[in-house]
Amino acid sequence: MLAAELQRSKFTLEEVVEFTDLIAEKLNSAIDRVDNINHKTHVLSVNASIEAARAGTYGKPFGIVAANMSELSEETSKITDRMRSDTKEILRVGGMIKSQSRDYRGNRLSDLALVNIDLIDRNLYERTADVRWWATDGSVVDALTKKTQDVYEFVSKRLAVILGAYTVYYDLVLADSGGVVVANGNFQKFSSVNTSVSDSPWFASAMKTKNGNEFGFQSVHR
Repeated sequence: MLAAELQRSKFTLEEVVEFTDLIAEKLNSAIDRVDNINHKTHVLSVNASIEAARAGTYGKPFGIVAANMSELSEETSKITDRMRSDTKEILRVGGMIKSQSRDYRGNRLSDLALVNIDLIDRNLYERTADVRWWATDGSVVDALTKKTQDVYEFVSKRLAVILGAYTVYYDLVLADSGGVVVANGNFQKFSSVNTSVSDSPWFASAMKTKNGNEFGFQSVHR
C-alpha cells in the first residue's frame, strides 16, 4: 500500500532529504539495538566458554556451542559495521541533495527575479512609448490649441477608447501648459477636469522637457 502511494506521489527535493534523514535515523536505531543484543550474546558466549572449561570433559559440547556463538557474534559485528558505513553514505547523499536543493532554489529565485525585472523594465518602456505616441494624437493637439468644449469632449472620448484597450491604467488625463486638467478618459469615475496638477512632480518635470523624446514622471504614490 505504501509503495503504491509513493509511486503515485511527487516529492520535492526537501521531502526526499527528509525521507533520507528518517531512513538513516531508523537504521542507526536498529543497528544500535542489534549491537546491544550482540554484546550480550558475546558476553554470554565468553561466560559459557569459562563454564565449559571448568566442567572439563563434560563441558566440551557446551564449549563448542559457546565457540559458535562467539563466531556468530563476530560476524554480526562485521555486518553492523558495514551497515553503519552504508548509513553514513545515505546521510552523505542526503547532504548532497540538500545542498543541490538550496543551489537549485537559489538559481531559480535568481532567474525569476531577473525575469521580473526584465518584465518591469519592458513594461515601463512600453508605457512611456504609449504616452509619447498619444501625445501626438490629433485630438490631443486640437484640445490644447483650439480649447473649445467640443474638442475637450472629443478628446475625453478618445482617451476613454484608449483606456478600454489598455487595462494597466486607472485614468488618462490631459493638462494644459498651466497645469489645469482639461480632459480625462475615465470621466465617469474620476472628476479631475478643471483641477490643477501644476504642483505635481510629474507635471513640473514634463514642463522642463526640451523635445518630444523626453517626458516627465513621478514615483508611485497614492
